[in-house]
Amino acid sequence: MKDYLIILLFMVSALLTGCATTQDDKAKIPLDSDPRVGEEVMQVCFVRDLDGWQNVDNDPKAAILRMNNGGTFKLKLKGGCHPNFADLNLAIKTSTASGCFSPGDKVKTDGIVPGHPGTECIITSIHKWDAKAVSKTEKS
Repeated sequence: MKDYLIILLFMVSALLTGCATTQDDKAKIPLDSDPRVGEEVMQVCFVRDLDGWQNVDNDPKAAILRMNNGGTFKLKLKGGCHPNFADLNLAIKTSTASGCFSPGDKVKTDGIVPGHPGTECIITSIHKWDAKAVSKTEKS
C-alpha cells in the first residue's frame, strides 16, 4: 500500500511540475566526463513527495529526480523503461516502506518503449546532480 501512495504522490507532483528544461539541459556533454554528476549515494530519503523529474540530455538510461528538500539526484537505470518515453509520470517503487529508495529499487514510467516489453527499470546507481556545474566549468 505504501508503494502505491508513493506512486500516487509522485504522479501528482509530475503533473503539476512537468518536465522542465534549461539551457544547461540542452548542452551535449560527454557521459564519461559530465561535471554535473557528483558523488554516489547509497540511499535517498524524502518526506511526503518528490518535487519532479526530467530526462538526462546525454544519458537515455537515466533520470534526474528533484527532491522537495532541494536535493537533485541522477538515477542510472537498467531494464525495460526508458525515461525519454515517459509522458507525464515516473514513479519509484521501493522494497521497504521507509520513504527512502536505493539501488535495487524500481522506477516505473507511463511510456511504452518500442521493442521493450516493460515499463519498469531497476535503479543501478544514484549520484548527486548539479545542473549548474556546466556553467561553472565554462566560466573557469
